[in-house]
Amino acid sequence: MKPTRKREIWHLKARDFDSGKAHAAQDWRFQMFFEYLRISPSYALATTCKDVGQLAKLLGDDQQAAAVWKTYMEVGNIFEILYREWWLRKGINLFGIHSDRPCVEAVQHIAASQPADELLAASYSELGKFISTSYKAQGMPNSLLVSIPLGMKQATIMRQLKLMLDAMSTTTGDLKSTYQLEKKVNCGTAPYIYEVSQT
Repeated sequence: MKPTRKREIWHLKARDFDSGKAHAAQDWRFQMFFEYLRISPSYALATTCKDVGQLAKLLGDDQQAAAVWKTYMEVGNIFEILYREWWLRKGINLFGIHSDRPCVEAVQHIAASQPADELLAASYSELGKFISTSYKAQGMPNSLLVSIPLGMKQATIMRQLKLMLDAMSTTTGDLKSTYQLEKKVNCGTAPYIYEVSQT
């Protein structure tokens, strides 16, 4: 039997990526952001200053000082806290999406026994309710309206859905967090991560 790897107290758990107010994908780059700040001289300098003016004098660059100070104000002092505790207090709110987590949802049941005009009116009404409630609460992610004939084999339905989704873009759309990361690790777009980690 393989020995179980001990989880350090600063390691995140799966449940840590959903605070109830914000949610985020499990991504190791969040910890990289945290560690970058730990080795950033300009960020460390910001933790010793009382305001951005003092930091600007020490750095000799007003624009850089403003960027670093903004990061310090939003992120807090990471030298006084372990990663997991920081994530739960600050990180999830900075990197998380502030909406309900997107989910698959049935909008309406359509039956052939209904007259076409009633069916259209009911469908319009139910779609309107969905858009103004659940869809809005989930941050209005890119979604697909699908007709699933009831009575088909589930395996057939799943196969056809998979083919449909494979043929389409599966990005969620414009769900954005305060701090964002791109696919290239060295080009993270969290505000000021580049300036902070390079100075």
